[in-house]
Order: sequence, then structure tokens, then C-alpha cells
Amino acid sequence: MHQILRSAMLDLFLARDPARLVTIESPSGSGKSTLLRQLQAELFSRKRAAVLLQPNADTDALALAAQMLDNLGLAALPPDTPTPGEPLEEMMNRLTQALRARTTPVTILIDDFQRVKSPQTIRLLSRLVYHTPVLPLRLIIASRVPTDIPVATLRLTEDLVELGLDSLRFSGTEAEALRALEAQDLDPAIWQAFNTKVNGWAVALRLALVLLRDQRLDMAGLMAFSGHQRDMAAYLSQLIIEGADDADRPLLLAAAAFETLRPDMLAAVLGPGQAQRLQALITTLALPLEGTRGNEGGRRLHSVVADYLVSQAANSGVDLAELRRQAALYYQGRKQWRRAIRYALKSGDLCFTAGVVEAGGGWRLIYRGEDGTARQFAALMQLSPQHYRAYPRTVLGLAVSAAKRGEIDLALHLLAQTAPVIAEGDPALQAECRLVAALMDLYSDHRIPATVIARLEDDIADIAQVDPVRLALTQNILCFSALQDARFDSAIRFGRLSITSFRTAMSDFGAAHLPLHIGQAEFLSGRSDNARQTLSAHLDECRRDLGARSDLTLMAWALLAEVDLERGENTSDGEQLAAVFEQLGRRDSWFDPLASLVISRMRVALPDGAAAEAVLSAAETVASRRSYHRLARLTGHLRIGMLLRLGQNHEAGRLLDILRSTPWSSAEPDPTNLRGAPLQALEARLLLNRGNPEGALTRLSDLLQNPDITCNSPRMIRLSLLRIRALLAAGKDPEARNALERLALGQHLDRYCLALAEEGPALVDLLTRITAERDQNSIIAQRLAPGMALITNSPHSALGGTQPLPAVVARLTPSEIETLIRLEQGLTNKEIARALQVTDNTVKYHLANIFRKLGVTTRTAAITRARTSGLLATCETISRKRDLTV
Repeated sequence: MHQILRSAMLDLFLARDPARLVTIESPSGSGKSTLLRQLQAELFSRKRAAVLLQPNADTDALALAAQMLDNLGLAALPPDTPTPGEPLEEMMNRLTQALRARTTPVTILIDDFQRVKSPQTIRLLSRLVYHTPVLPLRLIIASRVPTDIPVATLRLTEDLVELGLDSLRFSGTEAEALRALEAQDLDPAIWQAFNTKVNGWAVALRLALVLLRDQRLDMAGLMAFSGHQRDMAAYLSQLIIEGADDADRPLLLAAAAFETLRPDMLAAVLGPGQAQRLQALITTLALPLEGTRGNEGGRRLHSVVADYLVSQAANSGVDLAELRRQAALYYQGRKQWRRAIRYALKSGDLCFTAGVVEAGGGWRLIYRGEDGTARQFAALMQLSPQHYRAYPRTVLGLAVSAAKRGEIDLALHLLAQTAPVIAEGDPALQAECRLVAALMDLYSDHRIPATVIARLEDDIADIAQVDPVRLALTQNILCFSALQDARFDSAIRFGRLSITSFRTAMSDFGAAHLPLHIGQAEFLSGRSDNARQTLSAHLDECRRDLGARSDLTLMAWALLAEVDLERGENTSDGEQLAAVFEQLGRRDSWFDPLASLVISRMRVALPDGAAAEAVLSAAETVASRRSYHRLARLTGHLRIGMLLRLGQNHEAGRLLDILRSTPWSSAEPDPTNLRGAPLQALEARLLLNRGNPEGALTRLSDLLQNPDITCNSPRMIRLSLLRIRALLAAGKDPEARNALERLALGQHLDRYCLALAEEGPALVDLLTRITAERDQNSIIAQRLAPGMALITNSPHSALGGTQPLPAVVARLTPSEIETLIRLEQGLTNKEIARALQVTDNTVKYHLANIFRKLGVTTRTAAITRARTSGLLATCETISRKRDLTV
């Protein structure tokens, strides 16, 4: 049937071209789809970019965003770049970034929005409309139901056009043009009266013309009909269907089973002859059709006609459910799982649907990343538990799907439901259950037992017997587990294997986070240059493909910032780190990037105690909300370390006592906390601060013999430097020198020199002597030089930009030096007075002079200034020499 150009409507759209949002809300059959196609064509004719999207029934917000990117061609996607499997936030960031890069505006037209309406799609479209700065984008949305996009602000700024059924009605002129195109010899006055009767409803006019053309109805019969518009549609559809031969009517009713009229699928389900007959009938009867997405293929019956056919099928003995099952089996045979599952769900038979999912590999389908998979698994959650036994892999998929949505308790419950079945199952199924159970441990931030890891490795020992998806996911988990257990070489190896396996399985999105694990393993094992290269390349890729603010991009940025900070290259400030932590703390980030951010933020914040405490409070909030026990533990250790660096030994000691009594405290260092100081290191630092270097050395010697410590380069370097400080404090200068030179030979201190800036001021004399006496081209001198420069210039050291250290010491009297030492030990004025055998007023006098000479006004600031500058260590050395002289 001919199409009438809706010129008046098109002029309205083009006249309001600056409007950011156009909504068209009206019932089916009112001409929305036709209008959108004409508008797209008109925009094309004017050399304007426009894309028409027609979502499927199982399209979710993630898939809709992916369709926008794919159809607009905003950011050309490499063949191995995933889209559907990425989190929605990353897709939104990617889409907005690509739109911002455009130099010309684009119009996105979305038909049948009611198919995809959800809180997530509303959020997606609202973000596009309200983005600041304004995107070069115009959204036109056609829907049978209200879109629910917030529009109050757009109304005030005149950035909104709202159209309803009244706006879409055919005018008298358009109705007459339609009649003329169909060459109907009708009385114009009567035709106009009928147009008024149906309120210019487009589909009613078209159906009426079909009937009039075939002389199955006259105008008198049309004018005599009474009822609502929906009744009119059913009535007209009935008359058209009745125009077919009795033998053909069941075939027409069968057409209602299919979302699209793809010839190949129809031939498989109906048989080639019947499929051809159906296509001929649709053409002969001029049944109105609607377009579908280009990659769907075929067209579909107009929803008004399809609804009528569905209503009549049951009474006519046509089993639409069976036809849909047959269509599902057809697509299953072609391994087009998304379509197969969609038809299976539309059949209303959840057991049959579970069987289709089971045939597709169950949980494996989640890692294929096809459009709408998440929504399909959510719909399958209605499967009764009594059927779980028959579909164990599907139930495992339901568990993985629930875990990805953050519903960990539900995921664990579903996993438990499969246990009795899997215990009786074949070895491959048991291996899959172990794999999914290990995955649940990762989602729950629990350490996977070593016995389970060993079984997982055994499960993939014969690679030829393992399917690619299971192999890739197992290697992924082995990579993550090896990283948490500080088996860094294994983590790198399994990470690279997993990336290859995911790509072999055509599930590239599953590999998207693995470079983060590999980069961490390289950094923590002393390969800083490799880590920087891995993380930099991944960061560039994430920025290009996902957008600058996607979660994965920010995780890569956070880990790279940690590497750069450790190298003494402070490329980020506290505000940047705080903003990234705030976003990832609300999202689906795992422990490691959050821990990395907390460590980096603390290193930037200190020696400002208030700023450091704010960092720790924010981390505690996230740890509590996400039930990340490791993050809570790390925060506790960092708070004690902060107090010790600020000289608040009494408070640090009290917190250490509390920490020792917690259920997760242990005498052994926990390798899964790859960052921060172990409990024994904090105890050693407290002993050193309190003037007991021998006790500190005992603690540190035990730690540095632990292989879980020595394999972690940043941690081992820090503990070694703390031990060297203790040696100096104990008067063992030759041993301290030997230890520092051996450390420089064995570790790349030039790549991990921040530790020297944090401990270095207390070692400044030793560093100065070694670098002065050594050939500047020697390995030791070269590896110590960046740390020495950082001590002088870094914000972590108060030496940079202040008076030379000897000048400050020279201005302190012997009594002030002794007072400062005891102040740092946490003594009160009365306790200092008793120790020095002076009056309280004398102590106050000394403190006032110390504050003035150090340029501070509080006790805490004085301790911080003295510690971070190395002044306190020098005072302790002077005090010890004086004691020896006496």
C-alpha cells in the first residue's frame, strides 16, 4: 500500500530542529513508525545524520546503547572489541564520549520504545538529553506508553516537543491523498466523514481501503460500525482475514507466532510451500507491515493486525506456542542463541526455554555477550525449583547472572540448589560447578581455598577435552587467585592464557579486565617498567573504546597512578584520586583497584593528618557498604601507620591492641592483602618510635624471612628500609650501610623510590655518604640517586623548600632536642618534666621555642614536621652520642 508523505508533520519537526527531545506517544496503528521512516529519509535528503533504531522485545539498555554506537558509527569498533557484555555505565560513557567528538549533529530515532522501557533505558536516554555540555544530538522517541523521561527542565528551556494521538491524526487533505493514491472511486464527502469517524487513525484508513478495493465492504457498512478505535481495528482486520479462502486462514493466523517473517525461518517451521503461500497471501491481502532492525532480517506484521491474529488463533485451533517452539529449535540448530531463547520465552514454556539454554551451554551464554542475554536470564528466574534437576547448567547460569547483578545471596542459593544434581552428574558438570562456585567466592571477596585451586587446574589439564569458554573462565580465576596469593609469575601466565582463550571462544569482553591483573602482578613482582607499559596500553584502549569515565578506564588509571607514584612521578592530585575512588566505590569494582586508590590517596594526603583521616573514613564507608572485609582490614592498618608517622604513638599502640583482638587478625601476614604494612611491621615501627630498635629488628627480621613478603617488591623494599632505620637507631651503622647497598643491588630502587622519600629523611646521612663515595656510574649510585632527589624535592619530604637540615638542628638547644624526642614518644608535659627533671613551665617554654623554630603552632604539627624532615632522627642520633659521651 502506498505511503502518504506527512509533510505537515515533517515541517513541524524541522521547524523545531533545535529541540533536544521529541516524544511521540500514541497507540499502535497511529502511524508512528511510518512517520519516523519518513523523517529519517527527509533528514538524509538534507545531508543530515540520522539513525532509526527498532529494538527487539529482549533489547535492554545495554544493547540499546550498543545499537546506537554500532548504527551511528561514532567510534569504529575493532573486531575484538566487546560491547554487549560491558557494564551500562561504561557503554554510556563510551557513547557520550563518541558523541562529543562529533563535529556535526545527529538525530537518533527510536521506534517502539515501550519494548525496551526500563529504569535503565530511561537513565540512559536522560543522561544523553541532559548531558553537560550539551551533546550534538537530537532524540526522537516513539512509544505506545509514556517514556517517563524527566522533561520539566526541557519544557522551560523549550528543548522539548511532545506529540500525541491528536498530532498524528490524518488531516482531511492527507486522507484524501491516501484515497487518491489507492485509486478508489469514493465520494470525497463520505470518505472525509469516515476519516472523522476514526479520528484520522492511519491504520483504520489503510485497512478500510483494502476492504473497499476488494469490494468486501462498502462505505455504508463502514459508516454503520460503532465502537472504539481498537474495536474498529479488530473489525477491519477480521474482514480482511475473512477475505482469504477458508483453507488459508489457519496459515494467516500462524503468522502471528513469528516476530519477523524471515523466509528461511518460515520455510523451516511451516515448510517451503506453506512459507511461500503465506508471503503471497500477505502481499495479496495488502496486510500492513512494519520494518525491523537491519540485522534481524525480514519484516513483521503490523502490531494491530498481529494482535488480532493472536486473539483469534486459540479459538481456531492454531497452536502459536508450538510454532514458536519450532522457531526456537530452528535458531537453536543454527546456534543463534539469542533468537532461539527469545522464541522459547514467547512460547510461555519455561522448561522448554531452559532446555534451549541448556543446549547452548547454560552459564556459557552469559559470556557470549549477545544483546538481551541479561534480560533473558532474568525472565528465566521464574523457572520452578522443581525443574532445576533437569537443567543444571542453566541454573548455574542463573547463579552467575544473579551475581553479576550484585544479588550474591540469591546466587549462592541457586548454586546450592544444584549441588545434589551435580553430585550425581558427569565429571564435566562437576568441574563446571566447581568453576562457578569459585566465581562466587570472587564475587563475595572470599579467598579460594588452595585445594579448590588445585582441582581447577586439574580440570583443565587436558585442554582438548575442555570447551573454550570454560577454559578461559578457569584461567581467569586461576590468574586472579594467583595474584591474591602473591604468585605473580603464575598470575601473569594465566592472565595471558585467559585472554587468548576468551578470544578463541569469541568472548572478547571476558578478557577486558585481565590486563589489570597482569599489570598488578608485574608491578608487585618488581617489574615496574612492564607494569607501566601494560597498564598504559590498556588505559589507552579503554579510553578509546569505553570512554574516559568508564569504570574499567578508571580502574586502569588508578593502578597506573599507583605505579607512577611509587616511581616518584606524582602525575595525579588528591582531587583526581578522590573523584575516581568515589565513582568506583559506588560501582562494580573489585577490591584491588579500590585498595590501590586508598594507598595512593594516603601517600598524597600525608603528612596532613586531617586529610589522611578523611581518606580512611571514605574507605571505611565503601568497605562497609560492599562488605569488603579486606578493605576494612587495610584501612585499619593504614590508620595505625598514619598515627605512627605523625608521632601519635600512644593512640597507635591502643589501636594495635584492638587490631590484635579482631577475628581476622593473625600472626602471619595475609598475602591476599597485597598492599599496606603487615601487623608485625606496624609493631616494629611502634617499637622504633618508642626507642626500642632491637625489638623492632627482631620483628622485622622474622618478616623479611617470609617468602610471602619477599616476593612483593614494594612491601619488601619498605620493610627493608625500616630495618635499616632500626639498625641506625641501634648504632649499627656498618650493618645498615651494607643492608642498604645490598637492597640497591637486589631491587630497582630507582623504580620504587617513593619508599626512600617516606623513610629517607632519617637515612639522609647514610644516603649522602654512599652516593658521595660511590662511582656515579655504579648500579648502587644510579639506583639511589632518584630516591635522594625525591627526598629533597618531594612533597613527602619537608626538606624540599625548607631550611637545610643542619641549620634547623643547630638552632635547637640540647634541652629542646630532648623535649622534642619525648614529645614524639607521646608523653604529656608532666611526663616530659619528670623525665628531664624540670618543671612543667620549663617544658612549656621549651615547646614554645620548638614551635617557633619549626614554624608550627601545635604539638601534632611539630611532630609531623620533625619526622618527615628527618630532623627527629638526627635529634635521636645527637641524644645517643651525648649519652655515650656522658
